[in-house]
Amino acid sequence: MNYLKKIIKALGITFLTLLIGLLIITIYSYISEGLVFKILKILIPILAILIGSIIIGKNSNKNGLFEGLKFGIIFILIITLLNLIFGNNIHIKQIIYYLIILFISSIGSMLGINKKIDKN
Repeated sequence: MNYLKKIIKALGITFLTLLIGLLIITIYSYISEGLVFKILKILIPILAILIGSIIIGKNSNKNGLFEGLKFGIIFILIITLLNLIFGNNIHIKQIIYYLIILFISSIGSMLGINKKIDKN
């Protein structure tokens, strides 16, 4: 039960970061569009996953790689489910993006465990 609370807390912070980032993207899209807008669309979800996986890593005792992979898979399942509910199809571009998310979440979780070890 305690592990589930940690996952829900990290997912909540991840989605909150994502919503704040999407608000920034929305405001920026009214000002101008261009390369920066496209980069922000890709970068903000990756940063949100990184923050959430660092939190998961700080709350884990060992196996940062696997904790990050589990967190990334849970996030991807939620996003895929939302995409299917809203009628969006999954393309190869999204699969590559999901693989990047898995990689970032595992790296973030390993960073979180290392930060915890450095504090002790």
